[in-house]
Amino acid sequence: MELFRLFGSILIDNKDANNELDKTDKKGESLGQKFGHITKTVAIMGTAIVGAGAVAGGALFALANKASNLSEAQNVVNETFKTSKDSILAWAKTLADSAGISETNATKFVGAMGAMLLSSGLTEDAAAGMAKSMVQLAGDMSSFYNLDNETAWEKIRAGISGETEPLKQLGINMSVANLEAYGMANGMNKAYKEMSQAEQTQLRYNYLMDVTANAQGDFGRTLETSFPNQLRVAKLNIEKLTTAIGQQFIPGFLDAFKKINEYMPEIQAFISNAFEKIQAVIEPILPIVIDLVKKGFNVLKEAIEFISDAINDAIDFYTKYKDIIDPIAIAVGAAALAFNIWSAAVGIWTFVTTVATPITVAFGAAVAFLTSPVFLVTAAVVETLGFYSSVFKNQLGRSSQRIQYGNQRYRRLF
Repeated sequence: MELFRLFGSILIDNKDANNELDKTDKKGESLGQKFGHITKTVAIMGTAIVGAGAVAGGALFALANKASNLSEAQNVVNETFKTSKDSILAWAKTLADSAGISETNATKFVGAMGAMLLSSGLTEDAAAGMAKSMVQLAGDMSSFYNLDNETAWEKIRAGISGETEPLKQLGINMSVANLEAYGMANGMNKAYKEMSQAEQTQLRYNYLMDVTANAQGDFGRTLETSFPNQLRVAKLNIEKLTTAIGQQFIPGFLDAFKKINEYMPEIQAFISNAFEKIQAVIEPILPIVIDLVKKGFNVLKEAIEFISDAINDAIDFYTKYKDIIDPIAIAVGAAALAFNIWSAAVGIWTFVTTVATPITVAFGAAVAFLTSPVFLVTAAVVETLGFYSSVFKNQLGRSSQRIQYGNQRYRRLF
């Protein structure tokens, strides 16, 4: 103990020691602040890294998904054109420069059209040639009519399948009458309804290619001078680049989804078991909760009824004793006025008793006060309040009984 006391006295008396301790304390505070800044910086950097990773992962998945769309379209071509699939896939890569159509869309369009033409009875060679011509026509019509590729393609697809309205919006009428007139003008002596499905499809194709002669080749003719066409090619080149990048990540995402699908039954079983356990815990408690809620509503209902009855009793009481209550209110106001008058009278009487003899003061004050208007008014108010107090006591008794009844109901409920 003496050692600690001696050490303390040295610190108190030694200014140098105190200064060194202050410096040490300040260094500690500075170190703590720096450590706090470092902690915040690390937290911010961690959040930024996690956010950047999420954004990068989403971007890579989008690229892979875009490349996957091309793969799916290529699968359709492979299944549709058994003998000419390689040449068609190679041709689709050139459509960005010749028609302003991406490789993905060109592959998708030619595959879908080829499948439809084959189902109508046309040969694979005929279907392949016609499908490629109509995909090229979609690019030229997009340039000629200032449409996007999908809109132009949907109009062509509708016309080839026998619909008339979509192409009518461009002034192309593919009605049966027009087709029959076109067929007769070109050496066909068979009515439209007597033709096979393959013949009708071939007639619609020939008619469409004939009436769109002015639009054919428009993309190539205007590419050098058309800002929309140049912009379209630029976008397609960027899309081509992103598709090529995305293809590199397809195997990785494919393996990841395989693993997810492989373990999905176990994940589903775990979640199902978890919910069953939660349900087993909740089921015994649920009736109790429901019962408490019901009791709470009953208490609330009785409280509302109690308050409503009290308000109604107060209204009934005032209505019944209105003639009594109103004068009391006036009397209370008169009492306040009387109190002010009485205060003034007391002040005056004090002055009188100061200058009078003691005997005169005692006798005169008693007589004067008992006979003064202040005393009479005050006595009248007090008498009036006492007279009517029994009425309020009875009413308060009724309210007290109601409150006691409500408390008893509440205790029985819980």
